[in-house]
Amino acid sequence: MTPIPTRAAAVTYAAADDVGTVTLGEPGRVFVLDGAAVDALESAVDQVERDRPCCLVVVGGGRVFCAGADLEELARLDPPAFGSWNERLARVATRLAELPMPVVAALNGAALGGGLELALAADHRIADPAASVGLPEVGLGFMPGAGGVRRLTRLLGPHRARWLILRGTRLSAAEALEAGLVDEIHADPPARAHEFAEEFRGTSAAALAAVKRAVDTAYSPDAHAIEQELIGALFDTDACRQAIAGFVAARSRRRATAATGTR
Repeated sequence: MTPIPTRAAAVTYAAADDVGTVTLGEPGRVFVLDGAAVDALESAVDQVERDRPCCLVVVGGGRVFCAGADLEELARLDPPAFGSWNERLARVATRLAELPMPVVAALNGAALGGGLELALAADHRIADPAASVGLPEVGLGFMPGAGGVRRLTRLLGPHRARWLILRGTRLSAAEALEAGLVDEIHADPPARAHEFAEEFRGTSAAALAAVKRAVDTAYSPDAHAIEQELIGALFDTDACRQAIAGFVAARSRRRATAATGTR
């Protein structure tokens, strides 16, 4: 994909060995979410949906993962234009969250405001020891608007999420790990994220997508029906039947070997 330039940096997508990587920004620069960056992110998600890797890794290519909105650009927007910008960012975050494959965010440096909202759309977050995260929007007179409030609430519970957002608290990597906002701390988050992604190579894409949908709808009144529909559809695939048959055959061979004492 051709990089789409923004005021701060570019967004790129690449795939190798069935693992996709979206890179936010460029070395030595601070990535912020201006309008071009949001458009570039959406184009990258388009490419991911066409490519269908087994796992997607989102990494910061510059000095931070994402410093949030481009406040210089926001200062020039009137309310309707801001509404359009925020709606586009929210749509991108939702599309990231709804991708059918696991999504891993590798947080090198700060993930603030809209940057944390993007990270919250991932299924797994890995931070470097110097990373920090937060939703500081209240200090600027507004609030997170790209899904961060509801995703943080689902992740941490309403009491902790409310307190962090009301105060605009910025957490260190260690504090975020303790709170459950990130899942791992690693000296090289992109390398660890790609190592994590390797676990999904060869796993049924349909099963991964079904699990994500089942989890996302777990609190829906229709959760049981959705779960039953999903497992029924999976069981009715050749991939599932062949995997079960292969497991049973391998176990039978192991038992036969054990019974005869041969190898």
